[in-house]
Amino acid sequence: MGAVFDCVRVLASERPPYPQPSCRDSIDIWEAMEAVSRYESDMVYWLSEIRTLTDPSLRVPESIMSGSQASFDAFWRSLVYNRGSQFNYKSPNGEPESWLGNSFGYWYLWKKLQMKKVWKQDFKENARYSNILKTLAKPFEEAESRVSNARRFFVSKEGRLGWVPLRTEVGDCLCVFQGMRIPIILRPRNNRWEIIGACYIQGSMDGELWRIPGLQWNFISFV
Repeated sequence: MGAVFDCVRVLASERPPYPQPSCRDSIDIWEAMEAVSRYESDMVYWLSEIRTLTDPSLRVPESIMSGSQASFDAFWRSLVYNRGSQFNYKSPNGEPESWLGNSFGYWYLWKKLQMKKVWKQDFKENARYSNILKTLAKPFEEAESRVSNARRFFVSKEGRLGWVPLRTEVGDCLCVFQGMRIPIILRPRNNRWEIIGACYIQGSMDGELWRIPGLQWNFISFV
């Protein structure tokens, strides 16, 4: 038995790919730093795209850490699937402490620093500030790296946000099955459904979906 409760309204662009190392015997440090700077610039704009999808009242990249506390909290928690940098076997469903949101702020500022290419004017000063921000950003960097590149960010028709399989399309449906906590993306195929894959919905991964008012359970046939 399953229940369709929402659908995909919009999909963000895919996460920028990290620059691949050169196959040459020697590495040009300036060329490498330029590549990293381009990557971090793409990341800043990608994060801004996601942020404005979660809160349409925010329009410019500089407002990525603005908005209501609830909006910002949902944003950074969704980036790490609401889990910390280290898996806790004693509390596998434990949510990260709010201080990880502070680490996200340093993670974002670290990217902004690399984006601005300060190293072109003062290499030593850039290295000093970069090391400080990198240290403060490390907890969030570790948490985010555990889940990066596996999904596309989405916002549903009802305003839910999270991550869906890469082959998801706008209009695909969100479904929950009895006995399962993890929601599934389905695509209608005539009178049946195609399973696209599991997804992550911020704030709805621990049985909250079963309590949606008016949820209608039906037998679902698959192609």
